[in-house]
Amino acid sequence: MKRLQIFGNRVQNWVQCDQYDTEELETTETREFVVTGWFTEDYQRWLYPLLDDLERFGHDHDFKCVTLPPKGLWEEKTLVKAREISKAMDRNPGKWIINLDVDCRVLQPLDSLVDNFTGDVGFFIQPSIATAAAPR
Repeated sequence: MKRLQIFGNRVQNWVQCDQYDTEELETTETREFVVTGWFTEDYQRWLYPLLDDLERFGHDHDFKCVTLPPKGLWEEKTLVKAREISKAMDRNPGKWIINLDVDCRVLQPLDSLVDNFTGDVGFFIQPSIATAAAPR
């Protein structure tokens, strides 16, 4: 079983679920995590400022350069993020995964994202255009 948590429009946190965790353990344990992501060659320039941010806070990271499927294969392109997160989980067994887009910046430590999370799935969506999400 896997857990997913999304904060804002940039951070996704996929974790391996410990089947026998008690509620008390879920709320008190400190969790080891790694920040992961993927990028294409044309986005590599965005990676370096993000790596500087992560290293400033002492966060482990695991980013991979990928080649997108050829144009016209929309279905395959939509699965790239899920596939790369799954690979990151395989490369980092037992760790919580915080998956970031490489063009974001980290302005504060990310520890609280995993240390304070007690649910199985959580989402926070902030639309880029406020009027599109406004109730009618």
